[in-house]
Amino acid sequence: MLSQSIRTRFVPRTWFYRLIFAVSCLLFSMLFIFFYSFIFTSIDQIFSQQNTSKLQSIVHTAQVQEENFRNSVKILYLNRSVQRIYARIKTSGADKALFIDLQELLQTWYGKQGNELYSAAMYVDRDGIPLVAIDFAYGATQSNAADLFSTNTTDPAIPSIRRNPATPSIRLDPSVIATWSPDRLHANSSYVVSAADSTDILRTIYPILDRKTKEPNGFLSIDRPLSTLFEWAARKDESLIMVDTNTGHIVFDSSSPENTLLQFSQAYPHIAQAEYSQDENDIPPYAKAILQQKELFVIHNRLADIEWEFFHITTLDKYINGPKSRGRLLVAGALVFLLVTGGAIYTLTRSVQSRSQELEEASAIVSEHNELLAQELQTAHEMQMRLMPQQNPQLEGYEVVGRCRPATEVGGDFFQYFSIDQQKWVFALADVTGHGMQAAIPTMVFSGLLDTEISYSALPETLMPRLNSSLCRMLEPRTFVCLSLGELDCAKNTMRISNGGCPYPYFYKASSKSVSELNLSAFPLGVRPSSTYEVLEVSLEPGDVVVFCSDGIIEASDHSGELFGFDRVAQIIADAGSEYSSAEHIIEHLFGELDAFSAGNEQDDDQTIVVVRAA
Repeated sequence: MLSQSIRTRFVPRTWFYRLIFAVSCLLFSMLFIFFYSFIFTSIDQIFSQQNTSKLQSIVHTAQVQEENFRNSVKILYLNRSVQRIYARIKTSGADKALFIDLQELLQTWYGKQGNELYSAAMYVDRDGIPLVAIDFAYGATQSNAADLFSTNTTDPAIPSIRRNPATPSIRLDPSVIATWSPDRLHANSSYVVSAADSTDILRTIYPILDRKTKEPNGFLSIDRPLSTLFEWAARKDESLIMVDTNTGHIVFDSSSPENTLLQFSQAYPHIAQAEYSQDENDIPPYAKAILQQKELFVIHNRLADIEWEFFHITTLDKYINGPKSRGRLLVAGALVFLLVTGGAIYTLTRSVQSRSQELEEASAIVSEHNELLAQELQTAHEMQMRLMPQQNPQLEGYEVVGRCRPATEVGGDFFQYFSIDQQKWVFALADVTGHGMQAAIPTMVFSGLLDTEISYSALPETLMPRLNSSLCRMLEPRTFVCLSLGELDCAKNTMRISNGGCPYPYFYKASSKSVSELNLSAFPLGVRPSSTYEVLEVSLEPGDVVVFCSDGIIEASDHSGELFGFDRVAQIIADAGSEYSSAEHIIEHLFGELDAFSAGNEQDDDQTIVVVRAA
């Protein structure tokens, strides 16, 4: 009767399964839609990281090159000699000697650069009429400056440049002024023009100011290949726009060169007004915009120091149109699958009650097996505990206390004491990879190996390498043993310590009431056959304490996830060393503080401490 009552209470009715199915359909539909959206969010984030890396490389190169450029050209427009020449041109008109001075200044400056970063330079008057134009790349200007003047220049290659017949003009290099237009004269601005060989040239304009009125008397124009500022190798679906934030006009537009000097906000209002994402710290901000029914992906970077802003734009259509179509088919197919599954669920509900009895019987069998497993685990726990000392050793002049708390019934931590002779003892604390049954068997193997090897040699400098060599042969891959080893010489009152992978042993000095970590770094045993292990010797005086502990002590955490930590352990040892008079009190204090810290939080790893105190 009781069994029948339990079945009646806990076996769900058919309507309950139908309700579960309806709710599941709704949840799965939402899940598919979420993943459909998540796919395209992931695509956006991939583009953001990839394009940001490319743009940052371009921007960094441009910033370095532009800063060097601005520093090098200052002499060409801030020089007092240049300002005086332009002041004389303004008041007295053009003069052959003045043009020669300007030409020689450009040639001398270019000769000192020692590179080919600059292609051309030009001095123009206030109205944008060229006075001197030099092609650095091809050296079109004659070396004899006196031959450069002609009072009747009718070069048909430069018909767009107007001349004042009353002012003699220098013979201007046609390749330089062929791309010059006074209508594009903007002080402190840059823009890209296309040279005769289709090379992109970055032209920068600087005003030459009157020293008194600070008004422009003329302008300096410097041309350089855009490739010297940055390398732009674009795919078919991406473009780069460089904007002068001081004026708001476009300096360079890789997809539409005719947009140069247009206002960015007018040419690309959809990009200028885009809102950039602020999703995650490791995902760079990005924006999406629509242009001519095409979806654009935009990354930008602003250089405040040189007043430039870069926009990297990718057309997403070819990347997302296919996934969108396939995604819709996937969602539709998933919904059909849910409907088919619902029919199967409905059929299964008819056999649930008939199967419930079988499940109860199976549950009883599982419970019985669980009880047997618990008994076997308890037996394994007792066996493992017997591997460790059942009582603390009695040493003249010293107190030794050890304690191990496995995280489960069995664990990977282990400690042992070995008496070498009446005056020497060896203390070992080991931590095998992992915990539970995964670590229990290697722990038992290591216990026997340690007992065997120490009978041959108890010296840490020979024992550690021998154990490491044996474990490298015996252990499975990715299984290793962390070991702290201490050899105590009661006659000499010294301890020689070696460590492989365990937290550094702590040494409390009673005379100074200070705690230090004994810095002994080495690979755990069983990782590399060629590993070496340093041995450190410390002298012990009355009240001095050496504490060995496993990483389960250091890495214990409270409910908020904060670790117990090395510093907290050191402080507790310092307090206990000065306050308590026995090793037993010290280890009790350590575990007490640890339990108070992690109260309410499950123990995640085995915890072992060995305390050696000079009485």
